[in-house]
Amino acid sequence: MTLIYTKKLKKYIDKLSSSSKREDKITVAEIFRILDLLENKVYLLGYPYSKILSGYKYKSINLRELRIESNVPIRIFYFIKNNKVIVLFDYKIKKSRKLGDTILKPIF
Repeated sequence: MTLIYTKKLKKYIDKLSSSSKREDKITVAEIFRILDLLENKVYLLGYPYSKILSGYKYKSINLRELRIESNVPIRIFYFIKNNKVIVLFDYKIKKSRKLGDTILKPIF
């Protein structure tokens, strides 16, 4: 599978990567670990790493969240296109149990 990142997500990961804070280094290492799992085991990757979001189906594309559990819980939202490409298009730093309606402004 090929992973495609939006500029927003790439900028966030780059910011964490260039940080000198220990917790940011731990977080970015966990992000890359989970992204590697996604890239190599996409159809086998389930909870607790990935989850289909109910109620967010858009034009027959199931939106999913990649669950990064680090010192700061992060959710990276993605979908699979043509069974070949994984488009990682947004993220949210999780502060409560509910993600709410603010997570996704459709990009397609």
